[in-house]
Formats: sequence, structure tokens, C-alpha cells
Amino acid sequence: MREQADSLEVEGTSKGGEVTVVVDAAGRVRDVRFTAASQVLNPSQLSAAVMEAIDTGRRDAATRIRAIVDRHIGTDTGLGQAMLGAYEQMAGPKVGATRRAEQAEESRNKKRSAPPGLVFPGM
Repeated sequence: MREQADSLEVEGTSKGGEVTVVVDAAGRVRDVRFTAASQVLNPSQLSAAVMEAIDTGRRDAATRIRAIVDRHIGTDTGLGQAMLGAYEQMAGPKVGATRRAEQAEESRNKKRSAPPGLVFPGM
């Protein structure tokens, strides 16, 4: 089972098909391929497409790992939970979750740096 999980490689593709990545069981990116459609994207769009492909690949890899663990020892067992936890730890934070956290932080920073609407003396 461990060999099957460790040798797992999954492709993730952006919704528009501009980018395809290969990720391993731990969610590490092993390959990135760009189609001709990626050439019309601006840098921000290309970045979003890459991140989307990585996120898709990581989700699919996690689903496949869960199925492998469930088939061999069960995801409801202590050992199964420990194995899933180990793979999740290796994968690190999910791409989408990380980006959402960054966007939330940027939003908070913008609010902090915005000039106050009213200024009261002594405050």
C-alpha cells in the first residue's frame, strides 16, 4: 500500500485547459505544461491558471490517497487516520486556502492604511 501511495502521480488542469501540472501523493508539483491557450493570458491570469491546476491536482491526489488508505486499512482506523494526517502534513496548506488567506491579509492591511473618515482630538 505504501508503495502504491508513494508512487502516485496525478494531473491537475486549469478550467480553461491552459495549464496542466503533475503532483505527487504529497501534493508536490513534479511537472508543469502550458498549452497554446496559455499564450493569450496576461501574467495575472496565467498565475491564477497555474494555481488552479495545482489546487485541482492536490485535491485529486488527496482523494486518491484516501481511497488507497480506505481500501487497505480503513480511514476510520487509528493507523488510517495517522497515514492520512502524514500525507496532509507533507502536502502543506492547500493552494486555494493559502491564496484566500493572503487575500484576506491584503484586505486587512488596506483597511488599516486607509485614512480615517473622521478625526477626533484626543483619540
